Amino acid sequence: MTDHPDFSSELFLEESRRRLLATVEANAEVATAATAATEHAVVAARYAGITWDDIGERLGTTRQGAWKRFHKHVTFDTHVRDAARYPRRRRPAPSGGEQA
Repeated sequence: MTDHPDFSSELFLEESRRRLLATVEANAEVATAATAATEHAVVAARYAGITWDDIGERLGTTRQGAWKRFHKHVTFDTHVRDAARYPRRRRPAPSGGEQA
């Protein structure tokens, strides 16, 4: 006959608490790493000219939600144009009608 552990014993409960806290800690570390990776990906996406609309959509939020969460990490954003909304425009032709 197999003996089953005494699930109500203080030793069993203490071990269970220790393992649960270790799991919480490990999951927090994973969440922190995932957050940092997402921040880096958003910065790279903005640098590539991807719109806040597209980023928000991929994150399951709105453009405003994505901007609010990540804009502080995108320090160069004022110099980046949204590629989809603002394609590069050709320079106007010189006054003589010739293309530059």
